Amino acid sequence: MALTNFCDVFASLSETSFNNLIANVERQRPSLFNYGTKSFVANPQIMCSQIETSPGLPNSQPRISLQPLISVPGTEGRWGIEYCMQLTKLQVDFHPGQLNLPSQLN
Repeated sequence: MALTNFCDVFASLSETSFNNLIANVERQRPSLFNYGTKSFVANPQIMCSQIETSPGLPNSQPRISLQPLISVPGTEGRWGIEYCMQLTKLQVDFHPGQLNLPSQLN
């Protein structure tokens, strides 16, 4: 190969390796992929999707990153809107056409 003619060592990773790495990080550090206000942190079972974790993950490990309430305009911060966000199927795609994208993104 032209790119590796003068190299002593060559290494490569497939997109499956990257996707497995992302899935493992998601199971061991779920708070990087799940965000919510205090109601969702206190009750993770009310999130939109169930949070999958690695077996043996200690209870001290946060499942959800705490986010501030979205304040309602005109209430001077006394009222706020609760919300949650999750990244449930984060994947890397190096080759076009292998993942089915929504029609808006094609």
